[in-house]
Amino acid sequence: MKKITAILLMILILTTGVYGCSMNNDENVNETTSAASEETELTERQKSILAELGLSTEYDDLTYTQKEAITAIEEMLTYAEDKYGQTFCYAGYAGLSPGVHGEYLYAYPEDGDPELDIFTISPSGDGYKDDYIAVASRYVYAEYVLENIQEFLPDTEIVVYVAIAYTSLEAVPESGEAFEGNTGGSMCIYVDGAACTQEEFAEFAGGCKAFLEEHELLCSTSIALLKEGLIQDITEYNHSDYLSEEYYIAREYF
Repeated sequence: MKKITAILLMILILTTGVYGCSMNNDENVNETTSAASEETELTERQKSILAELGLSTEYDDLTYTQKEAITAIEEMLTYAEDKYGQTFCYAGYAGLSPGVHGEYLYAYPEDGDPELDIFTISPSGDGYKDDYIAVASRYVYAEYVLENIQEFLPDTEIVVYVAIAYTSLEAVPESGEAFEGNTGGSMCIYVDGAACTQEEFAEFAGGCKAFLEEHELLCSTSIALLKEGLIQDITEYNHSDYLSEEYYIAREYF
C-alpha cells in the first residue's frame, strides 16, 4: 500500500506541478530559469522514470516542479548508491506538497524484491538519511531467532518473519548477536500444528519469550500454532493472512 500511494503521489506531482502554486506561476518560474536549464542533461534512469509516468524525457519540456522532483529523485538514489556500493531502483516519490509531510523517495535494491525490499530516503540537514539497513537486515535477524528457538521444538517445522522498524546498526551484520539491544520491530512465528500439541506449543512460546528477553531482541511478537498442512502455504507475501483465527489452533502475543 505504501508503494502504491507513493507512486500515485509521484504521478500527481510530476503531471500537475503542484507545490501550492498555480500552473501559471509554474510557467513564470520556467521562464526565469530557462537559461540555466538548457545545459541540464537527464540521466538514462531519469528518462526511464519520466517515460514510465508518461512525461517528456526532455528536461526543458518539464515544468519547474517536475524538474525539481526528477532532480531530487536522482540525487537521492545516487546518495544511497554511493553509501552502500550497490544499485537501487525507483519505487515511488512523495514531494513537498499540500497534505504530504516531508519529502520521501521509495527505492529498492536492483537485485531485491520491489515489494518486500522497499526502503525510504529523505532529506536530513544538508544531506539525506535512509532506512535501508532495517530492510536489508531482516533476514539475518529472522535466521538468528529461528536457529535459537528451533531447539525448543527440534522436530517441528517453524517459520519466522521479521519487520525491523528501527536499528542503530550502520551495516548489515554477519551475526544475529549484533541486533541485541539496538533493534526493534515486529515478528511473526508460525509453528506446524501437524507435529506439535497445544501443551508443547505453550512451552515453546514461553521459551521464545525468555530467549528474546534475555538477548534484548526488542520485537513485538506473535506466535501461531497453525492447523495441519497450512505451513507449506505461507510466504513472506501472505503470512499475515494466517494470523486470522480460521488458520490457527492457538496463538500467543508478547
